[in-house]
Amino acid sequence: MLGIRKYRGAAIDLWQGNPEEFACDLISDEVAGGLSSAAVNRYRHLALALKLKDDPSPLQSLAMQAMDEIKNFLESNNHADDKFPQRITLILNSSLQYDTFQTKLFETF
Repeated sequence: MLGIRKYRGAAIDLWQGNPEEFACDLISDEVAGGLSSAAVNRYRHLALALKLKDDPSPLQSLAMQAMDEIKNFLESNNHADDKFPQRITLILNSSLQYDTFQTKLFETF
C-alpha cells in the first residue's frame, strides 16, 4: 500500500489482493452502497472490493467516478456529524487497476 490520503477525517487507501484476505469492518462491492451502510452502521473501516476488468479506458472513468463518490460522501453532512467510516480502502485485482486508481486518488485528495 503506497499513498494513504486523508480527507475530512477519513483515511483513503488502496490494496491489491484477494478481498477474503483483507481485514476490516465491512466489505462492499459497490461504492455508494458501501459508504452509506458504513455510515449508518458506524463501521470504522470500510473496504470496497471493486470487480473490474483490466481495460484501461473504462478503468480511468471508473476510478474517477469512485473518487468523486467518496469525496462527495466525505463532504456531505452525514459524514461530518458522525465521522464514519474513518478509513476507506479500495481493494483492486491487478497492478493496472492499482496504478490507475492510485493516480486518481492522488489527483482527487
